[in-house]
Amino acid sequence: MPWNPEMDTLLTITFRNTARVTALETLIRQRFARLTRFCPTVLGGRVVVERSDKRQRTGSDFHVHVVVKLPGEDIAVERHARARSFSARSAAGQDGAPSEGLTDLSATIRRTFDAVRRRLQDHERLVRGDVKAHVAGRDRKRAS
Repeated sequence: MPWNPEMDTLLTITFRNTARVTALETLIRQRFARLTRFCPTVLGGRVVVERSDKRQRTGSDFHVHVVVKLPGEDIAVERHARARSFSARSAAGQDGAPSEGLTDLSATIRRTFDAVRRRLQDHERLVRGDVKAHVAGRDRKRAS
């Protein structure tokens, strides 16, 4: 999938409490490019991959926050992941394959972008008028 340099101004990727991993950054850019092709009204986006400060024996907790800016509203989705033995240096194993921690985190990033796409689909349906809007002040029949 070709990369458009214009997309750099649309997307901001931040890694907090962890080193920047190019494999994850590439995955994020690819998934965001899919969103912009699916929904051309996307104005921009922010992605934050954050490692919690708490150290645990079983691994670190990661939080993936994705915010997509649309005209008139923002769509935000957050997912959590637990990566075992993740570090930027050991992101690739001995044979060049991603380690288990990177695989878990990349799966969480994919699930997060899938959730954003579903939210964008719902938004597009509302904009097109495919979904009936509920009347706010209407009283429902009460069973007595």
